[in-house]
Amino acid sequence: MANKSIKKFAKIDLEELVRKSETLLANIQFASIDEPVKTVLITSTGPDEGKSTTALALATAMAKAGKRTLIMDCDMRRRSQGKLLGVHPAAGVYSVLSGRAPLKKAVAKTNIPNLYLLDCEPNIANPASVLASQRFAALLRALSRSFDYVVVDTPPIGTFVDAAVAAALVDGVALVVRQRVSKKQAVADALAQLKAADARILGLVMTFVPQEKSDYYCYYNEENRRVKKKHSDGESTTLQQTPAEEMDLGLDEDDMQAWARRIGVSAEDLQEAPKAPVRHAGHAATPNASAKKASSSFAPGSFKG
Repeated sequence: MANKSIKKFAKIDLEELVRKSETLLANIQFASIDEPVKTVLITSTGPDEGKSTTALALATAMAKAGKRTLIMDCDMRRRSQGKLLGVHPAAGVYSVLSGRAPLKKAVAKTNIPNLYLLDCEPNIANPASVLASQRFAALLRALSRSFDYVVVDTPPIGTFVDAAVAAALVDGVALVVRQRVSKKQAVADALAQLKAADARILGLVMTFVPQEKSDYYCYYNEENRRVKKKHSDGESTTLQQTPAEEMDLGLDEDDMQAWARRIGVSAEDLQEAPKAPVRHAGHAATPNASAKKASSSFAPGSFKG
């Protein structure tokens, strides 16, 4: 199965997808005028719809635009970002959340300038509970202070609840829909689930669009209007699997300051910043003057790839 996945990834023209994803990035930047969008969650209605590839293409477009960008693989059921990038750090999301590894050890440089990866370990028990923990929310806040953008890859929302849990913690969500595969009712159910989670839905990304139309995908904004843009390796290590009996490590323990010291971030970076009101499709944005976040003592430039 692993070999099949690698062959599948090798066939992807990432450069072309990055050019297409510039449309999505432009719309995210437009949505950021009144409400800052620094953390973006990518999910889909079901498996094999191009979700992870879309997440990587968007993150790469952000990095190529000169923005320090982190792609965070939170699809703990079927991780793929490490394979796509050819990078596998020695520690992942769960190691950081459990306090076993400092954040700068888990965040790895990639071969793409300005792009970093925070991978996840395999076979994590109860991923939804991990994403719902106080520590995960605090970690996401710290990362948003350290990077210009954080792109979060999650499992399909139509299959698992993980994406809905994490959607409430990010600045915006893009839903990936595969043409001629995703069912209309599945898309409607996914949108309803995101709205129930108080997620800010940025739009829909349609993938596998015939080449004469858009090569790979097109973007639908909050008003459900199609947006189309015209065009004129190093060594890696393997994440260690966490034994099932060691999974319950109290991710919601009260001593957040002690955990912050163990992972190498300041306690201030874990504190929740005032957040702008949630905006769904068709709702007007509300400016939030206090949304600007302080700089972090956790410096991306100190990572060793």
